[in-house]
Amino acid sequence: DPGILKPSAMVGYRYRLVDRLAGKFTFTFSKVAADDANAKNEARRSRNLNFKSNLMEFGIGGEYYFLREKDLPRFGGEGSFWKRWSGYISVEIALLHFNPMGNYRGQWYELQPLCTEGQGTGVEFLARDGGNEYVVATSDPYKLTAISIPVGIGFKCQITREVALGVELLQHFTTTDYIDDCSSYYFNYDEHGIAPPSEMTMVFADRRNGSSSAGTGGKRGNSGYNDTYFTALFTLHYRFLN
Repeated sequence: DPGILKPSAMVGYRYRLVDRLAGKFTFTFSKVAADDANAKNEARRSRNLNFKSNLMEFGIGGEYYFLREKDLPRFGGEGSFWKRWSGYISVEIALLHFNPMGNYRGQWYELQPLCTEGQGTGVEFLARDGGNEYVVATSDPYKLTAISIPVGIGFKCQITREVALGVELLQHFTTTDYIDDCSSYYFNYDEHGIAPPSEMTMVFADRRNGSSSAGTGGKRGNSGYNDTYFTALFTLHYRFLN
């Protein structure tokens, strides 16, 4: 959905280990957001959830150059335009911090403390997914840190011996399903006689339009897949030469 594209920025340090391999450290700041109101699917629009979150990643990884990076000569003879290009595969492992927030009547609230899916109650309940029913237990409150594995491809063009411009496309696989605070099933605190952590918990647990509160066990998200997101970066590289 182009309407919810958000900015991302990255700074890092890269060290060429051998001819086609480099190691690197990076820090990436990104924003993500979504709103069921913009969904084409009627069931999603009816669910009526929304969120935004700032993502911070501290990563370490490497780059493999399938198009070898060239060293331009110090004096002239720099070659054709196409010979200035290099291409690489990037793989990192990163520590990811996130904090989903939801909007209600123009005000933003942190969602993790609200335990919108009954986190921390220890209740076992009957879940319904299509024609299947099975017993599941509520989980502990989710952590706001997780592991991210950014994987992707990049290209860059040497403008001078020191400066290169390029583009990098990454898919960030994560070990959490809560970047958007939505993972599994509806949980109705009143149904179990449990006081919610906050008066706003019931507001954000079930935002469906024009419906009575959902019973515990109805499908709210898809816990079968962890969250993933994409970044596209225009890059500026500066080489420190001897």
